[in-house]
Amino acid sequence: MCLAILFHQHFTDTPLALAANREEAYDRPALPPHWWDDRPVFAGRDERAGGTWLGLNCSGLLAALTNRAPSQARGNLPGASPPHTAQPGATGSGVAASPTPLATAPPRSRGHLCADALAHPTAREALAWARAHLAAQTYDPFNLLLADGSSAWVVHWDGQARVQELPPGVHYLAETDVDDPAHPRIAAARPLVDARLTQTWAGSLPQLRPLMGLHQPDLPERQRMCRHLGRSGTVSSSLVALPARAPSGRVPSAEVPSAGVPSADGTQAGDLAPPDLRAATYEYAPGPPCRTVFEDRGNHLRKAP
Repeated sequence: MCLAILFHQHFTDTPLALAANREEAYDRPALPPHWWDDRPVFAGRDERAGGTWLGLNCSGLLAALTNRAPSQARGNLPGASPPHTAQPGATGSGVAASPTPLATAPPRSRGHLCADALAHPTAREALAWARAHLAAQTYDPFNLLLADGSSAWVVHWDGQARVQELPPGVHYLAETDVDDPAHPRIAAARPLVDARLTQTWAGSLPQLRPLMGLHQPDLPERQRMCRHLGRSGTVSSSLVALPARAPSGRVPSAEVPSAGVPSADGTQAGDLAPPDLRAATYEYAPGPPCRTVFEDRGNHLRKAP
């Protein structure tokens, strides 16, 4: 299972940053982050199923996906609203989508959901799409993180969808609920991250690189930052930061249900121009970060289509 650490409006020099370790079978091939030929998405690509676990688009939307343990009980999110019977795609802060029965068709690869979400310019618009999409399409359990610097959301799916809006701060996502206080890996990671953070992403980045590859010898393997579990383990790591999105002055589209919902700072989804990707950070370790040097993928990112 992956570990994603979101820095949502936490640093003074960037509104959106992410540090993430991907766990997968060692024999499952994947391409490093790049601009895809078939859609304007910058992401790694699973060569077996064709989807992604983490990516972003030219509008500054970031999407990340973790597999979810199927045995997780529902309804234990701090502050989350319970499922209700409103139509999928209804707007509102922290409101869950309507219960959706599992279909009988084989589940679609979860990595395609992450890639498809990046067809939308903002986190709120991607969330509205996901709610409607999950009413008709089934997947194995997952957690989907959507963030754009103005708002951040997690969709928990285990046959029914629950949505959590994230306040500014540092958030942890593994195979249970976001910021799960009972998750042993999250509990072990939190003090390590806190001890290494400064007020800026630029100041924290040199500390985060070695942290993602850390082996805590006093902890079980499954609780460590970088894990080696026999046939699977941490196969890559990513450190991503996007600059702020400037006001654009354009009018939000009335066709997008979530576009007129103001964020915490009063801006609306359609009020912000895409970020300048020339100022973005994207570092990627194409192997276990304990022994693999992070590569600068920013030069590839700046060659946006």
